[in-house]
Formats: sequence, C-alpha cells, structure tokens
Amino acid sequence: MSAKIHTFETANSPRNDKYQTLLQEIKTTLSEKLSDLMSQMLNSADDILFQFAENADSNEEQNHYFDTMRLIRMERQNINQRFSEALETYLKPVINLSTDSIAFDEEELSLVDQDTMEEMVAISTMHSKVMNLCGESVNHLEARIEVLAMKSIHVFDKQALIPRHICEAFQQSLDTIDLDTKNKLILYKLFDQQVCSQLPDVYQAINKLLIDAGILPQIKLGSSVSRPQSPSNTRAETSPPAMPTGNPYEQGTISGQPNRSYALPASNIQQVIQDFLHGTNPVQNTGSAGAFAGSITATHGSSSTQYYDRRDVLKALSGLQKDNTFTLAQTNQIDLANFKQALLSSMGRHHGGAVTKQVNHVDEKTIDLIEMLFEVIVEDQSISDAVTNLILRLQIPVVKAAMLDEAFFAKGNHPARMVLNVIADMTKGVTDKSDDMYQQVEQVVNDILEEFDVDVISFQNALGKLNEITLLHSNITEENEKQTQKHVLQEHARQVVLNELKHHTQNTTIPKPVQPLILKHWSTLMFHRYLRHGKNSHEWNEAISMLDQLLQSLQPMKCADIQNYHNELITLAETTRTILHNTRQDKSEIDNAINALCEIHEQLISELLSLASANPDLLSDDGENTLDIYDTGSFDDLPDIKAQTIEPNPVEEKARIARENMAKLPREVKPGVWFELYNGESSPLRRLKLSVLIMDEGRLIFVDRLGVKQMEKDAEEFLEELVSNRSQAIADHSVFDYALSNVISSLAAAR
Repeated sequence: MSAKIHTFETANSPRNDKYQTLLQEIKTTLSEKLSDLMSQMLNSADDILFQFAENADSNEEQNHYFDTMRLIRMERQNINQRFSEALETYLKPVINLSTDSIAFDEEELSLVDQDTMEEMVAISTMHSKVMNLCGESVNHLEARIEVLAMKSIHVFDKQALIPRHICEAFQQSLDTIDLDTKNKLILYKLFDQQVCSQLPDVYQAINKLLIDAGILPQIKLGSSVSRPQSPSNTRAETSPPAMPTGNPYEQGTISGQPNRSYALPASNIQQVIQDFLHGTNPVQNTGSAGAFAGSITATHGSSSTQYYDRRDVLKALSGLQKDNTFTLAQTNQIDLANFKQALLSSMGRHHGGAVTKQVNHVDEKTIDLIEMLFEVIVEDQSISDAVTNLILRLQIPVVKAAMLDEAFFAKGNHPARMVLNVIADMTKGVTDKSDDMYQQVEQVVNDILEEFDVDVISFQNALGKLNEITLLHSNITEENEKQTQKHVLQEHARQVVLNELKHHTQNTTIPKPVQPLILKHWSTLMFHRYLRHGKNSHEWNEAISMLDQLLQSLQPMKCADIQNYHNELITLAETTRTILHNTRQDKSEIDNAINALCEIHEQLISELLSLASANPDLLSDDGENTLDIYDTGSFDDLPDIKAQTIEPNPVEEKARIARENMAKLPREVKPGVWFELYNGESSPLRRLKLSVLIMDEGRLIFVDRLGVKQMEKDAEEFLEELVSNRSQAIADHSVFDYALSNVISSLAAAR
C-alpha cells in the first residue's frame, strides 16, 4: 500500500467556498425539483387512483385503491417530509459516513419474505426504467461528482443520486405508515409514473450546474459506459475521436495530483487498455511519437514493414535493465525518447550494428503505458523522494513483466504489481537513504535488476523477501510503539492525578504525618484506577469521593453528635485500609499511614471534646446562639452581599475544552494514520504516524516508523496546520492500482 496526500478543508476555507456554494446549489435544485414532483404526485393521487379503481378487475383490488387514497390524504405531509429526510441521508459528505458496509449477496434473496421480495423487485424495476431513460446522464453525473470530490471533502458519494437511492428514499418514507404490500405496490406504481418518469429532467439540471461550474464540461466516455460494445463493433462503428490537447493528467487535478478513476467496470477497463495497445486510442505520451524512427503513430504501418521479434525486444530490455544509465541512482523518470532510441540501438548491436526493423506496435504502446503509470507514481507526493527514486528503478522490469503477460493490467495479484505496492506501503516513514529499511529494500530492488529475465519467479522471490523485512520491522515497531503508548498514557495519568490532587487540596492543610497516605498511597490507587477504568468509571469516582472524605476528615469541625462523628472517622480509616490492602503496595507502609490518620482523628476528637466541655452551646443545634450582624445597629459599611455561585472544577473545565478541540478535527485524524507534519519554518516536514490521542488534554502523539515518540501537537494548533496545509494526512492506497486507475480514467475520457 502507498498513500496519497489529502488536504483537509473546512467550511470557511477560502478555496473551498465556491465548491460549498456549488454543493448547496445541487442540493437545493434536487430538493426543489423532487419536492415539486412529489407534490404533483400527491395532489393528483386522488384522480389517478380513482381512475385505477374504476378500471379494477375486482372489488378487492378496487378497495385497495380507495384505501390508498385515504392513507395519502392523511399522511401526505408526513410522506413528503420523510422522503426529504431519507434523501438527505444520501447527501452527507463521504467523510461523515460510517465505514461499515453490508455486502449484498444475491443468494440470500431466498431468505427474504415474499412481501419484501416484491418491494425489492418494484424498486429494481423502477431503477432499470430510469437508467433506460437517462443512463448516460446518470453516468456523467457520477463522473462529475467524482471529479468534484477531488476538489472538496464535503462532497457526497458519487452514487448518492442514482435512481435506486431515490426510489429507496420513497420506500423509507412509507416505513412508518401501516400499509400492506398491495397498498405499497400501488404507491410504487404511482411514484414510478409521476416521479421516476420525470427524473431525466432532474439529472439534466444537476449536470448543467456542474458543467457551468467547469466540472467536466465535456465527457467522451460515450457508449462505452452506457452501452458496452464488443471490440470489433467499437472499432468498426465509431469514428476516431479528436486528439485531446494538453496533458491528459492535468484535467481535473488538484495541486498537481492526478485524476481519480471513473470506476469503470472491469470489462470497460480491459477495453480501454486494448484500444490503447492496438492503436485505437488517440492519447500519445509526450516524446513517444517518432521515437522509434518513425515506426508507429496510430497505425500498424504498411504490410512490408518489418518488426523485431518480441524476444529481441526483451533481450534488449534486459541489457538496459543492467545498464547504470537507466537503473542506478535513478532520480527522475526515464526519458522516453532517449530510452526508445537506446532500445533500438541495443537491438541493432545484436543484429550486425544496423537498425533495420521497427518495434512492434503493441510492444511500443506497452512501454508508453508503463511510462504513463510511472508518471503518476512520480506525481504521488505521498511517497517520499527517496522511495520514489527506488521505485523508479523498476520501470524496465515492469515493462518486461507487462510484455510477458497479456493479462498483466487485469491481474491485481501479479507479483510485479504487488512488489511496487508493498515497497510503497512498508516505507511510508522512510525518508533517508541511510535508513536500515531503505537499504534492505534497495538490496531487493538490486536483486530484481540483476536476476529478472523472463521468469516472474524473481518478483515472487522479491515479494517474499519484502514480506520478511516487513515482518521483522513490524515486530520491532509494534513493541516500541506499545512501550511508547504505555509511557505516554502513564504520564497522562500522573498528570490527571496531580491536577485532581491540586484541585481537591486547594486551601487545605494536610498534616505531615498523613501526607504519605494522600500523596503516595492514595494517589497511586488513583493512578491505576484511571489507567484501568478511565475517568468516567465508578472506580475513579469512588476514589475521588474517598479523597474528599479523607481531606475533610483532617479539618477541624464542629459536631453536635461527637460519638457518631467519631464512629464515622473510624469507619473511614478502616475502609481506606481495606481498599489500599487490595492494591500491590506495601501493606506495612499502608498500616503506618492509616495509624497516622487515626492519630490525627483522635487529636481532632479530643480538641472537639475540649471545645464542647468549655462551651457546650457552641455545638448545639438549637439555633439559640447565632450571630446576628444586624445587632450592631449599623451596616452602612458592610460589603455587598452576593449570592454564592459554584465555581466549575478547573480540571474538568480544561478537559471539556480539550475534548471540544479534539472533536473539531477531521474524522481521518485517528491512530494509525500517517501524516506529513509541520516542524517549524526552518525545518523540513516530518513523516510520522499518529499513535495516541489524549482527549482530556487535547494532545496528539506521533511516532516514527520504529514506533518511537518524535512529536506531539496541541489539537487546536494541529487543526490550524491542517486547514492551512502546513500539515497533511497520508491516506492509504495501492500505488500501482491508484496509478492504473488514473491512467485508465484519462484514456477513457479521451476515447
């Protein structure tokens, strides 16, 4: 796996404003048009259903139509509202949707009851009808939404507005109404006639909004998307499209990042590849035309043209594979024109020193296609420069692998493709060539360049070695990261306990003999309870409550019932002893601390008894000995009397603010995600992995590829860095598959 830099944008991000406005326009247009259609349907329901009833074949069927009419009259407002609410759930930004998904298995249809089956069939039928009416518009809308998604993270899923979802939204609007299946089917029929038949206008309006905003104003997917054709029909019936201008990778890009895939079906992907390899696709790579001494542009040449055998091409490629000019310390893509000329020269040397033939068209286009793939890989800024250079050295072996296997581009598990993916994934945190992992991976690359000829076993062996390296380093990293996380959490727990002690002991005197009990034994118990149970647990709250009781018991008090007060102190001391004895702390030290507590308690009781003996009235509860400040006769100089307010716990208040700041971070900010992190104006970015989120402190802890803590950031400051693009997240994707999908998208758009 590799990764792609994602830019986080917020609603108030300047460069995101126009897309926020566009998205709102799309939602408003959709809402208004569907609301109008629903209103028209409900307004005309009586007339339509009455006509259905008149034409009914039986009294039972007629009664169903009349029942449906009555239900619509009572529930029309609720149906409209619930339809809008259901549709809104599909329009949530992709980043806000749950990653959980439920796979649909057609074999499980046998487990569905008959009523549910009939509803599913009705919805599927409506969907198919709409796709027959405006399938191309729906496909174009998906493509435009996908391009828009590259420009704003607030975009909903590209399939959010497919006809099936609109039909399912109507189905959900009926869920809370007591309807039998026959009544529902009547409503589906009504919805099909009055709403679904008008959806082409809805899709046309939304597509126009996107076109006017410059989102894929022209799409040349044509019939290959809506009505796939066989290769022969495609070439025979379709005239060659115009040559696109400019670099196909520049269309629909953000900050130099290449296009996303249009997610064409596998059959279409294979068709696009075949069209390109056999000369029907007009896209030509920069520098390729004429690079083989005028051998091929878009045709196969005359019947008298002679071509080198593929074995000759592979042999020449093997020679270049071991040539330092093209593989050693590669810092840029191979210059395609120079490479092709060198390939011809190499073949000429093996045939008397003269170039007398041309390279077969398919072989040439295979070289072009692989070069286009590596062009995308070079542009993938999420791969470090060091690793990109390492991957670039494998261009020639990958060209040979593609020539040796006609199904190379369709095989997701081809060893050559997997090698590129694994290298990019395992080296996310590698930026320096002196890194031990880099040197081990470099050795694997050198082995491929040395050993690979025509047998993919070299790539299979390389894949095995890479997996061994990954396992070795992951074991070390996992252990280091566990220790890092443990240390971070312990430090956090110590800080939490310290803050609680500071808060609860504020303006409180703890006698020196009792300090070990509070500041050592009880704080240790709090520390472990926080680590094991957390701050919202019963165990933690019990520890805080006992802390308050212990501190209160150490303060001078006035009590009318001295004996009861004495018993309470004895119970508190013994309860504390029992709780602490259940910990792993030294029991003798605990007993000494509890004995010191009891001595303080006895001293306080003694003082209380002396006070009671000297002046019994002070401890009475009869209310006779009260101090009336108004007896002074004058209270002009008295300060204003203000109502007491309970001050918030500063510890809790600080934690609340920290949690609020953490909640503002994008959903993608979670442990395990790699980031390029801002490290000061004068320092380079750091590639680190988020390991720990400390919610109550609003801190994020980042580790390097070895699992060692390297940096921590405040949540509020980190959010500012993400918004300003000073720090960026790296999201996983397969480097080869990602590059292939972008190339396929460009080729498909140019067909």
